[in-house]
Amino acid sequence: VEIYPQMKVDPPVHATTGKPLGLADLIHFWDMKRPVCVVNEVGKGRAILLNFSVYNAPFSGLLTDLLASAGSTPKIEVTNPEGETIPGLEITRWKNGEIELVSLMGHHEGPVHVSLPDNQFVYDLKKGESLGRIKTFKTDVHTVRPSLFALLDRESPRPEIKLESESIGKGSVGRATIRVPGAKGKHAMKVTVKTSMGEEADWMKDILLLDEGPKEVRLPIAFNDPEGTWTLSARDLFTGESGTVSFRVE
Repeated sequence: VEIYPQMKVDPPVHATTGKPLGLADLIHFWDMKRPVCVVNEVGKGRAILLNFSVYNAPFSGLLTDLLASAGSTPKIEVTNPEGETIPGLEITRWKNGEIELVSLMGHHEGPVHVSLPDNQFVYDLKKGESLGRIKTFKTDVHTVRPSLFALLDRESPRPEIKLESESIGKGSVGRATIRVPGAKGKHAMKVTVKTSMGEEADWMKDILLLDEGPKEVRLPIAFNDPEGTWTLSARDLFTGESGTVSFRVE
């Protein structure tokens, strides 16, 4: 039996056709109890009345048990370093194809411990790095900036770049294609070009969204651009993986 501290329960409420779940002893009334919750079966589901004020009520364990009784359990668990549940932490999950994106943010500042249901390849989107194939990991959560992660069942491949030609004449436009082999969702790709002088070309700072198919990029070379070896790079903003090819400007 789990005992909760003092809570504000509505005294007039009592169970009729519904089943009481948990009982509260009313202060100043001998042997007078009222249900903490009332459960009614409705079709294939159930309706649950929470007969108490949720403000500052210590009911996180109760709600977890109620949801679990309906088969809804958290896929991702986040605790503080002592293994305790963190109040006010918001865990948001959404699907991008077969890629799962996770955001952690709330009224908490500091280190947390994240547990996944299975081993997965985890990528820290803010840091642009791979954490490897893991089931648990540690990170820091901030109150105003979400921590973002991508979860994949298999390691994400490097972006693949193919040039139409390895040399581009001045005053002409070269072409290249960029793809993520076997992509199972959309990948945000930062594309940059560096001249033979090591400077980034200001006409190529695109963010491309790639899925299974390749996308073409144009490489317009001006008559006054420097000759020599240039580079075209694509960096996956989800996984940090990158690919680079070289071409000559003549």
